[in-house]
Amino acid sequence: MPLIPYVNQATNIVFVIAMGLFQLIWLIAIICAIRRTLAINRRNKLKTKKAQDVESAGARANEHSTLRHVVAMTFKKDAASRLSVIVGMECRTPDKEAKRDEICAKYEGKFLRLIVTFHPSGIPGEISGKCSNMNYACRQGLQVLRQDADYNYETYEHIFTNCDCDAVFDPEYMLELETEYSKLDFADRHSSIWQSIIVYKRDSMPFFVDITGVLRTFFFMGMEDIIALIRYTILTRREIRIRPLNLISINGPTSGANYVDEIREWALQVRRWTIGAGEVFHYFIVKTYRMPSLYLSISWATRFFIYYGLVLCASAIFSIISPLLCSARQHGCART
Repeated sequence: MPLIPYVNQATNIVFVIAMGLFQLIWLIAIICAIRRTLAINRRNKLKTKKAQDVESAGARANEHSTLRHVVAMTFKKDAASRLSVIVGMECRTPDKEAKRDEICAKYEGKFLRLIVTFHPSGIPGEISGKCSNMNYACRQGLQVLRQDADYNYETYEHIFTNCDCDAVFDPEYMLELETEYSKLDFADRHSSIWQSIIVYKRDSMPFFVDITGVLRTFFFMGMEDIIALIRYTILTRREIRIRPLNLISINGPTSGANYVDEIREWALQVRRWTIGAGEVFHYFIVKTYRMPSLYLSISWATRFFIYYGLVLCASAIFSIISPLLCSARQHGCART
């Protein structure tokens, strides 16, 4: 057929453009990840050069005496005097009252405030999951702090950190966060998110869990946390900027009693991540009219499409299918 050479040429061009686009996206992510790694190395070298003793650290902490920290964590299974902790549980969590009492008995008095919330199920228009649980815990916890006359909420500035209950922070995490916070003016302080590098690690884990953890660490180093970005942008109705915090935070990956359980838990975690992505996209579509500007809506939609649509989904599928399509096309051309 006379059109076959032109069809083959057009197909080759499409394949080359698509592969070039995917490689460019991966290259940008690699460059960003290398920059974060170099920044961490510079900080560690600077830290070793400075002999910081307890007194100097305490002096630095006193410089930010008007700051207080609020840490919210979702519950699946010694702190400074300026740290308040909010623990969020689901109402359907088994033995939730006993777990709450155990937490309070173990940590009461070790934080400025310790608050435990129970997220009710069946709230109209809400999708069950970690995101909704975290939002509920934050709203309820802050309401408790505002109503606490002894806490004097309006007197202090607050830095809010959310995490899972198995997160392990760098010993200087809070101090580094305060330092970076204090470098900015008032407007930038209240329109910024600081993101540390999240590493998924435990003593022993299967290869597929390890690979998944490495890939997620890579993307958190090289790309913005889009989920947090869109959630806070909608909440504050202003442009939010994500700033790097050159510290490592360790999160526990999935775990099981045996290899079969490891595979099951790993598959469930992948499903939870997928549900979380769908939940964020749902929030964006429903509340897009509340975005500060059309530019931010288009910008976020583009990032969401590139990250989830191209990098995570299309690039892997295309890498597998494209050689098969090329082989089939060449085989068909040889027959004709």
